[in-house]
Amino acid sequence: MAMSALETARATARRRSAAPDPALAAIAAEIRRRPGAPLALSVASARDAGAAVATEALDAEHALAALALGAITVSLAPADPAASTAALAVVAVVRAMLTAIGVEPRLVGVEGDAPPRAPVRPPLADLDWSAPRGLRMRACLAHLARVAGGWNGDAPLPLPAGAPAGAVTVSQACTLCFACTPECPTGALARGAEGVALVFREDACVQCGLCVEICPEGALAPLPRLAPPAAPVILAEDAPATCPDCGARFGSRRSLDQVRARLAADGWAAQNPELLARLALCEDCRARP
Repeated sequence: MAMSALETARATARRRSAAPDPALAAIAAEIRRRPGAPLALSVASARDAGAAVATEALDAEHALAALALGAITVSLAPADPAASTAALAVVAVVRAMLTAIGVEPRLVGVEGDAPPRAPVRPPLADLDWSAPRGLRMRACLAHLARVAGGWNGDAPLPLPAGAPAGAVTVSQACTLCFACTPECPTGALARGAEGVALVFREDACVQCGLCVEICPEGALAPLPRLAPPAAPVILAEDAPATCPDCGARFGSRRSLDQVRARLAADGWAAQNPELLARLALCEDCRARP
């Protein structure tokens, strides 16, 4: 049964925020043993198929990390038809990302492809293996882009859909309900400490799409790209709603106004003026008789 968009986003979030898998250490060790050589990656069931490194699941991170760490080319060696389909999907995503950053896309392929002639590249020396997977992939992409001269780090570089780095855009439909912040697996989206604000850290975003699927207003959209390091930014903000009885702050004015507008549109507000007035109160004051 096909997964829903929300289930797919949750799976992507888990994968891209996960700790490193053992295959990454094996990839690094193999490249140290044969620097500047081609590297073959295989699924676990193909350990005897001649591949240098076996992985339990083919993933774009394996290919990007191998190139960034110094492999001259990377080939994926699937063991069965199902794995072959997965390998082709990974190759398509990785090639799209490589093309976007100015790197020869055929450096990554499947077993049997004729690899291009490629120069030896300086390896990425300071990859943080303890960082979430999406952030490691971002580091690999940035390194490869700089080495290829496709990105100098001064301005954002657009990436294809499915890339693990980027930003999030917010439309005026956002009511600052903050349904997205507790779901963000890397803390890229957070509630501002002062007032009512949605704060975003692009260097922590792995483009899992979970916030997009969670948003009840459909106000969020992904923006895959490589961007230079930057301080957190405020995507949306509003004044807090203030209780007229006790002065307590609760929610945002925008959210309260939207609820009122919806109730007015269906005629409920005209029929229940006293209840409509109580919407302006905080939860404690609403509970009082």
